[in-house]
Amino acid sequence: MSIKNLKTFVDERGVLLPLEFKNCPFKPERVFYVYGVPRFMRRGCHAHYKTSQFILCLSGEIRVGLHNGEKLWEGVITPGQAVHIETMVWDYQDFLTGHDVLAVLCSTAYNPDDYIMDFDEFRRIKNETLS
Repeated sequence: MSIKNLKTFVDERGVLLPLEFKNCPFKPERVFYVYGVPRFMRRGCHAHYKTSQFILCLSGEIRVGLHNGEKLWEGVITPGQAVHIETMVWDYQDFLTGHDVLAVLCSTAYNPDDYIMDFDEFRRIKNETLS
């Protein structure tokens, strides 16, 4: 798990961050944005059975936590950086500035049955699949 730096163009007019889907590890089926989150608030806290996500920081600083069932990886993304969240990985995002904007590209359409919302349940399912 790692942070991917995306190509940005900066000049006196501001920053241009093109999103070319070749940078995404899958064909996106859905996109959503998360913003207006109070400083230090945690979002996410779930895993997906079938959905992969590619999350991009558009503004601010966002700490990303990914747990594969055995160990936790954490990193902070800033504008122009992204992280790929694979299926069956528990994730969370801590919004650090109060002015953070997160874009999320998803490999599937929304399906509430795709979510695992309890960490202990996630670990139980992961351990069963690893056995």
